[in-house]
Amino acid sequence: MKEPSKFMREPEQPALIRLSFTVGGKEFQIERTQLANKAGSAKLIDIQSGHVLASTHALVTKYVERPMGLSADFLQRIVYMSEGDVFRFMNQASLAGPLSQQFATSLA
Repeated sequence: MKEPSKFMREPEQPALIRLSFTVGGKEFQIERTQLANKAGSAKLIDIQSGHVLASTHALVTKYVERPMGLSADFLQRIVYMSEGDVFRFMNQASLAGPLSQQFATSLA
């Protein structure tokens, strides 16, 4: 995003994004901040223990990609696809195995 401040309601205040998810029965939370002119902080937290597992954008991304077996680029592409395109994309033979394992579904 070239000018994040245009999308922020109050550009002088950092935006905070929290995402909670479960992988393999473990619960995690990602917290990221976005400043008007640059990326802010990032951290990955193990919800059960409260431990911070990663505290930079690169480490959080790397830590999340590993258990999911999917890259950040792949997930971002899916978010911006129309519904029909997502199903066609996910049904590609090279993706069917990893995706069906992650999402506990059959893509056939």
